[in-house]
Amino acid sequence: MATATGADAYPLELMSRADEQLYRAKTTRNAVGAGALPPGEPEPQPAG
Repeated sequence: MATATGADAYPLELMSRADEQLYRAKTTRNAVGAGALPPGEPEPQPAG
């Protein structure tokens, strides 16, 4: 859940922060589920 006060407390900013937190959580979950990367393999990055 994203929170903000003052000038940052408008829907677009809150949704953007919530999306960022969601994608960060998904990346962490996927990295844990996938196991270790082979040596020299670059870490996948989210599209966009």
